[in-house]
Amino acid sequence: METTQSDYSIYRQVVTQLMNDQEQLPSLPMLTLEIRRALARPEVSMPQLVGLISRDPALSALLMKYASSALLRTRVAPKTLQDVLRVLGLQQVDRVVMLHSVKSLFVLHSPGHKLLFMDAWQRLTLKASICGFL
Repeated sequence: METTQSDYSIYRQVVTQLMNDQEQLPSLPMLTLEIRRALARPEVSMPQLVGLISRDPALSALLMKYASSALLRTRVAPKTLQDVLRVLGLQQVDRVVMLHSVKSLFVLHSPGHKLLFMDAWQRLTLKASICGFL
């Protein structure tokens, strides 16, 4: 697959807009940073993590979905956030928290930026799927 100069014009346009303060890069939500800090501490307890994660219902639902997937199927499906944390493990919870936060940051208003993001997202998910399979 051959790329041309025009393929990269959208990237140049986005960078130019950022440099001219026409666009702004989003920052991670404070709750995400709190959860990631807690996960990095070796002495963190399950109830502390459950308390933090339960403050974001969308994240809780996403973690429940991952823990209930066919890939991680257990004899008894997880019913509480504590069960979910046990099934997924702290490292996987950290990854899902970051994924959820980064994805939620990119609510794009420009159709060009949305197309650029979706194209990059599809490439990255394909690469991650292939790596996971291998």
